[in-house]
Amino acid sequence: MSTRRWVASWLVALVLVVVLGAAGALALGYFVLPYYSPGSKAVELSVISQGGPPADRGGILAAPSLVDLTSLATAATRLPARCSAATCWPDAAVPKSSLLIALQTPVPCFRYALSADVNTRNALEIHVVAGASDCGPGALALGLPTYWLLAIPLNALPRSAMSVLVYMRTHYLGADPDRNSPVLSTMVDLRRPVQTANGSVTATGVKSTIDAASRDAQQQRHAGFTAIVGLGLFRWPAGESLCTSPLGDASGEVWGSFVTLTDFPTSPWLAGDLHGTSFDYRSDGVETVFCGSHPY
Repeated sequence: MSTRRWVASWLVALVLVVVLGAAGALALGYFVLPYYSPGSKAVELSVISQGGPPADRGGILAAPSLVDLTSLATAATRLPARCSAATCWPDAAVPKSSLLIALQTPVPCFRYALSADVNTRNALEIHVVAGASDCGPGALALGLPTYWLLAIPLNALPRSAMSVLVYMRTHYLGADPDRNSPVLSTMVDLRRPVQTANGSVTATGVKSTIDAASRDAQQQRHAGFTAIVGLGLFRWPAGESLCTSPLGDASGEVWGSFVTLTDFPTSPWLAGDLHGTSFDYRSDGVETVFCGSHPY
């Protein structure tokens, strides 16, 4: 065999080894690729900080104002002293004109990819794709998950009252089928005018909503356990029911807070295809109203 043919054969074998190795790494989840829903528009998603307050009550939070996001995070954590009146992420360089999102630590101890898109219904989807286990020594003694701070440019999003949905997906051989429904959800009001720099609702007001909703869910809805799966701020027409859907024009509407609780006691990242019930509540700062329930 000539030297040239030998080198060509060696190169072909090398390429095959690299290709098969890469395919094996993908199949086993060591390389994790981001996911985008069919027909959706991909949007830029940046991780601004991984050092937020403990996300010990669950949920996803979203607001175009750091003041409002801080109010939500302060109300949602059992350790509010980790937040100041201004921010829960003191070391973060927060980009201007962005939708800010607080998401609990995605899939601790696993390789992962984060991505975001706007689907055909103008809802914002965040996809957490989990790959192979990446646990180091002592990883099983992980502490509470924290609220990571994420950002998406506002000019990439529709100016509407839009749903924010978090989907958990898996990327390795032998994984259970992906759950088709979101594991976390909330709503963010991006209609003009957006939230003011001074904040729309206080952390004390949001926490009062959570506490009143938890009492009602346990006493009136017979939920023995409740965890937050959605928490946020909303506007509704003055004088109308708190459960009224947002209109196209936000002028003259009043700010309030909402919370969605579930009676499902398992971490949403491990929920699989099991289901419980979720309970929706809204508050104007004076009363907290039950607006319905649906499967979770």
